[in-house]
Amino acid sequence: MCSLRQLPQRKHRNKNMLSILLLTGIAVGSAQAEVAFNAGVRTGYDSNVNGVARTADEEADRFVSAAASLVYYTALDPAKTTYFVGQVGAISNHYDRYDILDNSALILSGGLYRQLNTTWSGQISVRGGERQAEQSARDTDSVGSTVEIKNQLTPQLWVKLVGDIEDADADLDYFSYTGTSVGVLLGYQVLANTFINGGYTYTQRDFATTADFETKTDTYFVEATRRLSRQWYLSGSYAFKDNRSNISATDYDNHVMAVGINFNY
Repeated sequence: MCSLRQLPQRKHRNKNMLSILLLTGIAVGSAQAEVAFNAGVRTGYDSNVNGVARTADEEADRFVSAAASLVYYTALDPAKTTYFVGQVGAISNHYDRYDILDNSALILSGGLYRQLNTTWSGQISVRGGERQAEQSARDTDSVGSTVEIKNQLTPQLWVKLVGDIEDADADLDYFSYTGTSVGVLLGYQVLANTFINGGYTYTQRDFATTADFETKTDTYFVEATRRLSRQWYLSGSYAFKDNRSNISATDYDNHVMAVGINFNY
């Protein structure tokens, strides 16, 4: 069904990168802790799913993604301005034509949220994850960390600055990389039950290939969300990605559109 090239595989390496997060989550538990559940499914279209260069023919594909997570949070001070936040989540992605890209991942994270004053807040978190792919050479263990600073400009408008680092170790070094990204995100409550999010992110990845291979991606996105009821949300999104690398004739663009429904409890 798929035409992406098959790659040689090497033996899977057993790792235990999530232990520190599990221990952190256990250590800070308290009687005041609360748990939230989130789940959703979305379907979409990627105009250049195989990332071919601009000089070649693009290959489009449809996809379906399903995700669920449990979020645990508890106040760490009497004023309830500092919280520990832990999360365990799973996501599964399936493609129509390029089923070689099908994958499922388990992610565990833990971090601290701090309300700095009436308008400013910040959060820092660390995470670990394991992804299993249809093509086992793409199986990946990863660790990363994210820092977020948010300003609630008005009751309806907020802006957030995000920085992230990641180290991904795949079964085949061709898919292993270290990456950094920075972004600015905006959120606006248009109506009582309608929200618009958008923003820009810049991502750079250095791959563990024999020859030096580095990619840079500019992503522009917008998403509209409508609250259908207290717990159900309907959303639609669009993203444009401009992908560049240090190897000639490998730059490419792609457009990704999706609609989805989410449940929060």
